[in-house]
Amino acid sequence: FETGALAEVERLAHLALTTDLAPDINVRWLNLLAFCLALQGKPTEALAVFTQLARLQPGEASHRINLGNACLEAGHPREASEAFEQARKLGAEGVAYLLGHGLSLMACAQFEPASERLADAHALEPEAIDVRLAYAQCLSELENFDAVGKLVGQLPEAGLVRDQQAVLAWLLAQAGFDERATALYRRLIETDPGATHLRVQLALLLERLNRLDDARALLANEPDNAEARDAMSFLAHGRLGRRGGDVERATSLLEQGLEVAAEGAMQAQLQFELAKCHDQAGDPDACMATLSAAHTQAAVAFAQRFPQVSQQDV
Repeated sequence: FETGALAEVERLAHLALTTDLAPDINVRWLNLLAFCLALQGKPTEALAVFTQLARLQPGEASHRINLGNACLEAGHPREASEAFEQARKLGAEGVAYLLGHGLSLMACAQFEPASERLADAHALEPEAIDVRLAYAQCLSELENFDAVGKLVGQLPEAGLVRDQQAVLAWLLAQAGFDERATALYRRLIETDPGATHLRVQLALLLERLNRLDDARALLANEPDNAEARDAMSFLAHGRLGRRGGDVERATSLLEQGLEVAAEGAMQAQLQFELAKCHDQAGDPDACMATLSAAHTQAAVAFAQRFPQVSQQDV
């Protein structure tokens, strides 16, 4: 395991687990197998083993933390949040627990409680890059951009892995470090021209800076089939289309984006942009109806970010 021979470790673990082992030895092999599967990029298989461990030792908080991380990796944020909550009840503490619980809550759009966990993690390890970036992402969702800037404004790209640099570029753009964000995006895209999501994010930043030709050039070679696009991509293409005067195509793109966007902030952005298209096309009734839908989705986004305030309003 320590030398990275993970396939061999997996084979040995499966072999060992077919024998009659003492319970504590069995748990140790299961632990080793679960981490080995996770490190090999087999999240579903790792999740099954971590689930087995949690059942074997229901009072062990570390199993719940590992299960929560495995759920996150497998794309099950709600189950992850439940696992971390169980870990909390079992006395879990420390950065590993706080970071995992914060990430799972953020993935469930529960940004206020997520920020509390991540703030505690950051207080314990203020120099930990993964903690700082996660906390900054959560604060960005809460639109506390001044705090985001303080967390990442002076953070150097050197030493960060590519995924961390991509997160940093987005956060720099959100916090108003436009030129630095643009330069970092360009470097990332240069080393991976097929990174469509980075192109879309940079295009939206350049559109905001009124560098429309640069933004269009970034998206010129993006696949035109709807299946290859997510909601943010539809927003970028629709916004640039409207600003270029192609209102009919922009309207179609934005409507397609609404079909795939989750409730809340992205739906609101698409609806507001679509309202501009209807206004530009001279259709005031459609514009007003779309604005009403946009405000409804904006209220959903606000309730996701600030549930306590929303409940008081009700």
